[in-house]
Amino acid sequence: MVLALFTRSIVAKEDRMLEAYFSAQKTLARLRTGPSGPHIDGFADALEHDGYSPASAVRYLRAAAHFGHFLHKRRRTLGAREN
Repeated sequence: MVLALFTRSIVAKEDRMLEAYFSAQKTLARLRTGPSGPHIDGFADALEHDGYSPASAVRYLRAAAHFGHFLHKRRRTLGAREN
């Protein structure tokens, strides 16, 4: 419960696109605190703006969060590239 209140307070209203797809506060907190966290609400907004169905958007958002964790385990960042 405290985590849910904390998550709501640190996320600006315009950055709450994840709530359109997820309702569990634990899931919202996990998505926003992972390596993809700083980008995930913007990605959700883009998916909604481009007309993706809710089911497709949820799959893409989960995949993006998983990809961020995958990179983190390999000590990479979203901006890193291999030469």
